[in-house]
Amino acid sequence: MGLFDIFRRKKDEVQAEAPQEENTAASEEAVSEEPEEAAAAEAENAADSEEAVPAAEETAAPEETAEDTQEEEIPAAEAAPAENITPIPVQNAAGAPQKLTPEEIQARREQARKQKEEMEAKGKLLSYMIDQYHEQRTPKALEAAIRCLGDTVVVVPMRMVLEKSDAEAMALARQQGRQYKPVKPVRLVPAFLNSPKGGLHYPVFASRADIPKDQVKKFVWANIPATRCSLDVVRNEKLEALVVNPFGKSLVLRRELLQKIVKVKPAGEGVETPVVEGEGGYTS
Repeated sequence: MGLFDIFRRKKDEVQAEAPQEENTAASEEAVSEEPEEAAAAEAENAADSEEAVPAAEETAAPEETAEDTQEEEIPAAEAAPAENITPIPVQNAAGAPQKLTPEEIQARREQARKQKEEMEAKGKLLSYMIDQYHEQRTPKALEAAIRCLGDTVVVVPMRMVLEKSDAEAMALARQQGRQYKPVKPVRLVPAFLNSPKGGLHYPVFASRADIPKDQVKKFVWANIPATRCSLDVVRNEKLEALVVNPFGKSLVLRRELLQKIVKVKPAGEGVETPVVEGEGGYTS
């Protein structure tokens, strides 16, 4: 083989290896291009998904909660004029005392004052009618006094009735010069007077001005309608009479007389309203 043949063979080998290197390089480029294309596709998909999420968030309505609603209403209420805001009434719990406004308290005080003045005026009028009866001693004067009695709220002396244990403890406390508060409920009953015949009289006073000063601190005083006192005398056989102003010029209405002039009218089921009506011809 000559030198020329050697160079020719070498050239053919080089030319034969060149396409293989090109194929290798092309394959390597194809391999390297596939990940880039895949990465580009994933990037495009990610971009599409990122663009879709804001679109979905923009179209979906925001969920409202009670807190968000309350926070939006508070500024509106604060911005409203005070004269247009109506206060919400407060309801008291069951059994709780009713809360009164200063105006209501003042109105009740005024009403109580008027009732007291009216009661005192009627009591003084009854005392005057009793004086007139003592001066005239006529059936007409007696009838006028009885009619006036029917419209009067009299003042009744009451005494306390304690349970035996409380009574003994209170007596001991008085001996030791100290105060004692009863443990059990205390009852108030009229302080009846003993009559000459051995019975009982129901004492009442036309007004507080008719009560002797030495008797004021001896009793607890209660305001009771005279019609109620008259009815108690009629129902209790131990009571002989109702005595108005027992320590001065008095009006004695015996039980037999009250049975004739006191009429009981039913005001409702199980309720009775006594009515005192004057009739001429009766004397005490």
